[in-house]
Amino acid sequence: MDESTTLADLLSLNLHNFEDDVRGIVDKAVKEMSMEKVLKELDVTWAQMEFEHDAHPRRGTTMLKASEELIETLEDNQVMAKEITQTLYNQYFLFLHDHLYTW
Repeated sequence: MDESTTLADLLSLNLHNFEDDVRGIVDKAVKEMSMEKVLKELDVTWAQMEFEHDAHPRRGTTMLKASEELIETLEDNQVMAKEITQTLYNQYFLFLHDHLYTW
């Protein structure tokens, strides 16, 4: 499909004969798009987060400090990420993860 696709072109595909299949594909695509939006929002959120740090009083090693806002954001984002991992529509993202991060 492109800009020149017409209604006649679509009708010639006889998609109306596969209404249930098409509906299922569209539903899955909408849910995947929703998950992708959430993942992008998480990425933007954490790209902007800044951790504070302090020296350990006795050892002098640098330690991370987290503000209450950061902890709350982390907890909220963990819930959203867990929901994504438990949905039936996450196969696309699992496929990407397996192929992008295993090499």
